[in-house]
Amino acid sequence: WCVYEVAVAHAVGARTAIRIMPLGMSVTLVQFHLFLFATQLAKRFLYVFVPLGGVFQHVRPMLFLLMIACGFALVARASADLARMLRALVDEFSFFQVQSTQIFSEADRRLLYDSIEEMYGSLDAF
Repeated sequence: WCVYEVAVAHAVGARTAIRIMPLGMSVTLVQFHLFLFATQLAKRFLYVFVPLGGVFQHVRPMLFLLMIACGFALVARASADLARMLRALVDEFSFFQVQSTQIFSEADRRLLYDSIEEMYGSLDAF
């Protein structure tokens, strides 16, 4: 049915934009928010347990930088995963043929093909 949604979005006269939000990205966003919460909690504990001045003068800022760097690493990994996914998606769309879709119900296949032929004239035109 995702193929049908793409067909409708790109039918003649349709002005529907397709937004792709990978499922892995939402998981990464949740991880990032949990990480931010944990770093803020750790920051509060650092104020209590790591004294200022003396030997510990540079410990607190270094720990803050380490926590921020870990957050940036998480975002960088998610961004790299997203870039790889989008590159693969472009490759899949450039070689896509509707006849190669995996449809489990033959009735659904016929309905999909008929609808696409009605919108585009033929399956190959899609």
